[in-house]
Amino acid sequence: MQAVVIKQNGRVQRSDVMLDKEITATLTQKILLGETLYPPEGYILIPREIEGEEKLCKLHSYQIRSWVNRNTVVPETGKTLRDILNEARETYRVRKEATRRKMMSTELEQQFHRTLRLRTNLPVRDMFGKTITREDGSLVRKENANLLKIKMDNVQFLAERLMPDVYGKVEKTENKHLIFSLSDLRKAKEERDRGK
Repeated sequence: MQAVVIKQNGRVQRSDVMLDKEITATLTQKILLGETLYPPEGYILIPREIEGEEKLCKLHSYQIRSWVNRNTVVPETGKTLRDILNEARETYRVRKEATRRKMMSTELEQQFHRTLRLRTNLPVRDMFGKTITREDGSLVRKENANLLKIKMDNVQFLAERLMPDVYGKVEKTENKHLIFSLSDLRKAKEERDRGK
């Protein structure tokens, strides 16, 4: 005798639904790998154990849509297929975002290091593009103000972010304005004069 499954809306789920934990695990795995559940072919192949042998069976996209639309419950878990697939999609999004952020962070660090290693002291060239040398053969060098500005902007940005307690921006102090009444001041002065 098969157990009766009650859906979230209170209705009894049909007993001939072939959705089970293995199919759900396969669908979840496809989502976590970034694959689609609705390919152009109209079906996906899932491994199933039939008569002691593992075979690939076709699971049609319309069947998956039907399970999701009818809020079909996976009997072993008690959760709807829609909820399980949505959780898998959210997990996939979070993993993808974390990977993207990690790649961006690595790229940013490389660019910051490259910028910090910029050589701002460059050889001076004449109008024909040849380097100018001193009498002893050494190159005449000059600071490039544009490169120095780029380098210092990066240093300032890094210092503010990495050591905000030392190099962070100082917040402006808020000046409080005093509001008073002239009549109150006159009364206070008159009371003070009477007390003398």
